[in-house]
Amino acid sequence: MPHFSSWSWPLEYLGPLDQALTKIARIEKSIPFENKVDKAVWRGTAWFNPPWSIGLRPKLVEVAEGKEWADVEIWDKEKVNTIPIEDVCRFKYIIYAEV
Repeated sequence: MPHFSSWSWPLEYLGPLDQALTKIARIEKSIPFENKVDKAVWRGTAWFNPPWSIGLRPKLVEVAEGKEWADVEIWDKEKVNTIPIEDVCRFKYIIYAEV
């Protein structure tokens, strides 16, 4: 499950959280797991790393770069490579980098 902290950021294209949750529920009901995108997905900042996972995010990006199985990118508001939270749920594998 992706985190929702981005809803505290003033970015217009994110939209209201309640609408996103409704869209997520609709996607989860309509797309069986076997029909989801067969890739791992992650968007995030490379500079934030909790003390228990120093360097994990940059390493994740390095390992996934150019791989067919991955849609992994450092989040960039200028590039606007954000994936709407409901579209993240279209992927089979959602990476949570803080474990």
